[in-house]
Amino acid sequence: MAGETHTQPTDLVTLRDVSATYPGADTPALNGMDLAVTEGEFLAILGPSGSGKTTALRVIAGFERIQSGEIHINGNLVAAPNRHVDPERRRVGMVFQDYALFPHLTVADNVAFGLAKSNGSSDARVGAVLDLVNLAGYENRYPHELSGGQQQRIALARSLAPEPVALLLDEPFSNLDRQLRSTLRRQVREIVKDHGTTSILVTHDREEALGIADRVAVMDEGRVIQVGAPEHLYRNSATADVARMVGPADTVRGRIAGPWVDTEAGRFRYHSPTGPLGNGTFVDAVLRVHDLELGPWEAEGAERIVDYREYQGEFTEYGIRLPSGRRINVRRRSIAPLDMGTKVIITAPFDRPVLVYPETPRG
Repeated sequence: MAGETHTQPTDLVTLRDVSATYPGADTPALNGMDLAVTEGEFLAILGPSGSGKTTALRVIAGFERIQSGEIHINGNLVAAPNRHVDPERRRVGMVFQDYALFPHLTVADNVAFGLAKSNGSSDARVGAVLDLVNLAGYENRYPHELSGGQQQRIALARSLAPEPVALLLDEPFSNLDRQLRSTLRRQVREIVKDHGTTSILVTHDREEALGIADRVAVMDEGRVIQVGAPEHLYRNSATADVARMVGPADTVRGRIAGPWVDTEAGRFRYHSPTGPLGNGTFVDAVLRVHDLELGPWEAEGAERIVDYREYQGEFTEYGIRLPSGRRINVRRRSIAPLDMGTKVIITAPFDRPVLVYPETPRG
């Protein structure tokens, strides 16, 4: 409409060239980390153990100091080499892996504890956030009387009670069983999105990160190596390492031949996220476990043999021994099962080309 204006989302949390080293450590936990989280966004930080993802949360929260760079929250400089704003003045909420509930306090008192230094204990505010997490009526219970999922939602309610500008979640679902974890993470996303809270989730679980985040930042060796929407990250991983982090996969050597890449696992259509590759270029081909198909193969030629099989109900995972003797994994629906020792052909559907990257030099 004429005269209508559209505002772009603003960055609520930014880290610019942030480095942090723990006392006595030989290498930095964060090494020139850059990240921008927009207002209202649900961002997940994904990475292996030791990648720096939890340290990133701790420097945002103010629990650790930084040696270089800057951190801004809601437009305010909160951390730099010569500046450190205390955690309670940063207006961020934190949900810990172990919930950190006080066992001797009721649910209401646990939630009200987060209000003590902000706007005072408020029955109305406690009631509002308990209603938000669907635990109204539990005010007088104690943590030991609640299930793991309920305790996690109480921890979330306590963090939301002071109305933080950002919510930080440090692997909050890792202590729950798989089925409850899946249900609770969807509930948590709905709660924080309905509340409009900017949220940063740290996790090593790729399914969790891809499933609930608006964007995913992949970390390794103390820095963000790629950030993007889950679908884009999965289909256009910047490196082979990122591709393996966001989806189970094996990497094999290949060579470009027109629209194909030839590998010892077979010939596949390919996609090169890093740009065009000339014929004859040697590459690392990433074969995703879920994106391959198997079929019996009677023709002469290089043998690829089923040497492992694990039935998982709806799906079966197969280990396929390649001519070199190495094994790759393929996960397919448990129909027309393949017997051990079956010679197979490995293919990739047309809409799921394998990802290829210029070959990493081999020592």
